[in-house]
Amino acid sequence: MYLALQVAVVCCDLSRAFDTADHRLIARKLGHYGVRGPALALLMSFMSDRCQVVVGDGGRVRSEEMKCLLGVPQGSCLSNTLFSILLNDLPQVIKGPNIYMYADDVTAVVTGASHEQLETNVNSTLHQLSQWFNANGLALNKSKTFWMKFRLNGHVIQPSTVCAGDDAVQQVTDTKLLGFTIDSGLRWDAHIDQLCAKLGSACYALKRLASTATRDVVRSCYFATQQTGIEYLYSRSELFGQ
Repeated sequence: MYLALQVAVVCCDLSRAFDTADHRLIARKLGHYGVRGPALALLMSFMSDRCQVVVGDGGRVRSEEMKCLLGVPQGSCLSNTLFSILLNDLPQVIKGPNIYMYADDVTAVVTGASHEQLETNVNSTLHQLSQWFNANGLALNKSKTFWMKFRLNGHVIQPSTVCAGDDAVQQVTDTKLLGFTIDSGLRWDAHIDQLCAKLGSACYALKRLASTATRDVVRSCYFATQQTGIEYLYSRSELFGQ
C-alpha cells in the first residue's frame, strides 16, 4: 500500500557565512580529506596574512589595518571550494532529511507520515542544523531562515510551531531558492510573475538597443537577458515534474 508523505523544505540562511569561516577548522577538514604538506600550506596561505581597512571621505580617511583571523576571501573559484570543504560533512551528520547545498545555501527536505510527525521532524532538523553550525563556527540567521510545507492537493495548511532554539522560524508559502522562487503548490506563479517583469524590462532595453547596435550584438544581449531566464524556468519545472 502506497503511503503519501507530508513534505516540507527548510531554507537556511547563515549570518556572514564566508566572513566567519574558521581557518583552523578548514585546515583540519582539508587534512582529513588527504590535503597535507605543501598543498595544505598553499591553500592556507590564500586565507592567512590578510588585513582589512575602512576607507571613507573619498579615500582621505583610512582606518588602521586589522588582521583577518576568520573568513574565506571572496571573488575567486577557490573561495567556494574552501567553504564547501567546511560544510562537506554536514549531510552525513544530520539524521532524517535530505540535505542540498550550494556554497552557503543549505536546504533540507523533510518528510513525515502525518502533519504532527512532519512538525516534529522539521523541529528536529532545525535543532540538528543549529547545533552543527554552532560547532563549526557558523551561525544560523533565524530571522532569514524559513520553512515551507508543500500542499499539492490544495488542502489548507495546518498551523505549526517550528523553532530554532528559543526563536520561532517563519512559515512561508513561497521562498527564493538559488535564484528561483518556489511556492508551496509548485505552481510557479510567483516565479513566472517575477520573470515576466524582468523579461518586460529586457524587451524594452533590446528595442532601444536595436536602433543603434548590430543584429549580432542585439542577438547576444537577447540570449544574455532573456533566453537564460526562460531556459532556467523550463529546467526547474522539469525537475519537479511540471
